[in-house]
Amino acid sequence: MKDASAEIVQIEAGLKSRSQAIAERGYDAEQVDREIAAERQRERALGLDFRRPGSPAQGPGEGGSQGADRSEDRDDEEEEDADPDADAEPASRGKS
Repeated sequence: MKDASAEIVQIEAGLKSRSQAIAERGYDAEQVDREIAAERQRERALGLDFRRPGSPAQGPGEGGSQGADRSEDRDDEEEEDADPDADAEPASRGKS
């Protein structure tokens, strides 16, 4: 597992490509990418996501397809529930 973690760090730092890392393990990068794409498509169709949040396996802007949606929903709910006068000065203040 340490080897895999070190390899991920190298890929993220731009010191090694995913294709190079896959080839070093004896696999064809194009075939691996096709398999990953097919799995992700199947997961989306079934409403599944087995990747960890923040995982390097997630693409740019992905935070977990379901988790990101729930987070956005919570933000919207918080805005709707917020008291619009919460920042306003109380009416009795300053009228002595």
